[in-house]
Amino acid sequence: MSKIIFRVSYKIKEEKINDFRTLAAKLRTEFGNLGVNYGIYNVQGHELEFEEIFICESQEEYDQLEDQSNDTVQLLVDKLARCVNGKMQYTTLHEVA
Repeated sequence: MSKIIFRVSYKIKEEKINDFRTLAAKLRTEFGNLGVNYGIYNVQGHELEFEEIFICESQEEYDQLEDQSNDTVQLLVDKLARCVNGKMQYTTLHEVA
């Protein structure tokens, strides 16, 4: 089976960067507690640009990402979205066999 990487890219409003960092830490912890391979990364050289990365071992695991969410995750994601400047961009990558 091929791995799948799901990326969410965005810029944060400058005035919301501290709120974002707090939310990002909570989100990492919550996804970790759910067993999701997840991280938030700052784009090198771009202080306000970030990417969330989900690494799934299979199509089935990728398909279940939404089901692995809970009320806490949803609340954190909603708050994080309010920190975003512009739109979020979504990319799904499939590993080449």
